[in-house]
Amino acid sequence: MNQDEKIINYNLDDIFPDVKNPEFSKRLGINFSNLSDVSSTSKKQQQLLQIYNEMEECFKRSAFPIAIMKEITNQQALDIYNHAREVNAADAPIGRILQSTGSQTLANRIDRFVLFAFTLGQLISDEIKQLMDRGDWAQGYILDTLASIVVESAVAYTEKMINQDTNQNTNLDSKNLCLNYSPGYCGWNIRSQPALFQELSPEKIAITLNKESCLMDPIKSVSGIMMVAPATTHLKLNSQGTNGTHSFCSCCKNRSCVERIKYSLEYFQ
Repeated sequence: MNQDEKIINYNLDDIFPDVKNPEFSKRLGINFSNLSDVSSTSKKQQQLLQIYNEMEECFKRSAFPIAIMKEITNQQALDIYNHAREVNAADAPIGRILQSTGSQTLANRIDRFVLFAFTLGQLISDEIKQLMDRGDWAQGYILDTLASIVVESAVAYTEKMINQDTNQNTNLDSKNLCLNYSPGYCGWNIRSQPALFQELSPEKIAITLNKESCLMDPIKSVSGIMMVAPATTHLKLNSQGTNGTHSFCSCCKNRSCVERIKYSLEYFQ
């Protein structure tokens, strides 16, 4: 194994979300606020809670969270990011996370780059598929959504872990923020995935890549580059704090990263 490369097995308790979080309830469509008095909830909610409990047990015996990470240089990050242009000029990214900005690139304002791939393993994906194939839609939906939430939680946990490691072991500004950027998001063309896989080798933790679609298998996996930088480098906010002002932000249709960065700033404090 490369000395800059790490494989990490996660404790599920560290990345499992709080069921009392309103966003968790919203995405699952289940009211967890009355767990102490289930009899006060509707019959439908009681049924959903029963299904959820069954799926949580299924998840905890079927998920095996693991990640591979590797420290890389600015130039390696740029080479991976720009790979899509080499594949097909027509597929050049709309937004350029690492594009030139005046006389200085964003890459030169980022203090640390860590390649990252995480998966919950094949078994949980198989469980979801079997439920859907049997027509157990409610169970399949809840297990699928729960798995997606845990993947997102694992990314946030890893961001915090890298942020803490950076602050403890370097002389970088403690106000720096670590965020993950993944192919297919923030204007980064998904066709950069092969270059990321070539550099990181997620196959070591049983993640494979479909070379045509650039989708990963197992499906409950995520890859990207963790970047440690001042929060203002990740996103410049206008006076209302609602819109990014990097040149590539004008191409974005949802601006979901605004809330993500605000949440991360609070999470890391």
